[in-house]
Amino acid sequence: MRENFFSRLKHFQTIVVNQKENHATEVLAGCLNLSIILRNSFLNLLGEKLSSPREAEDWSVSTQVSEGENSRWDLVLERTNPNHLIVVEAKVGDALEADQVEKYLEYLEKKKGRLVALVQAGREVPAKEKYRELMVIRWNMVAAAFHSAVGPQDGNQTADALIAAQFIEYLNNEQITMNSEPNDILGFERGLRAYRALDFLFGQVPEGANGTLSRNADRGAKQDRP
Repeated sequence: MRENFFSRLKHFQTIVVNQKENHATEVLAGCLNLSIILRNSFLNLLGEKLSSPREAEDWSVSTQVSEGENSRWDLVLERTNPNHLIVVEAKVGDALEADQVEKYLEYLEKKKGRLVALVQAGREVPAKEKYRELMVIRWNMVAAAFHSAVGPQDGNQTADALIAAQFIEYLNNEQITMNSEPNDILGFERGLRAYRALDFLFGQVPEGANGTLSRNADRGAKQDRP
């Protein structure tokens, strides 16, 4: 079985705190630097709404950028003409702390920049009502955006599609996202139909037969139960 290209990069890293989180951030940055299509897709996900992928060429991508006192930004996207700064705080496993958000927002207000939190699905984030300037996206949203950006492939996979496929596979392998292949979704749908069919059949059992109580009275409601 072949090893995922992005997973192989871990073999060349020293053991550091939050290695999985740092590695995932570097992999994402690599995708954005290697593919203008994916960089455009990511910027659109962040709300930039570029009119064409070519506009994404004006944006630089950096990681582990030291700014201010004791601050290190995970992922930075920056445009110089006109000036625009987006700081992405990436989280894998760990929670996003409120004091971290406050410190970043206070500093970015002076820089006229934006803060985006990239977290796993299901992870809690500081209350949006309190931090209206904070944008929150999920790793699975990035994977979906990349998949949509390259479109279906007919066998002759483009470089952009290969990068996107490797990235999505990497996220699944590392359990940063949940596997949501079409077959899994169809399998769930088939299981749901089977459950409803069995529920209907059991509802036909007469009251008192083999000591089993009839469920005919609530059969109609049960049929619609997921």
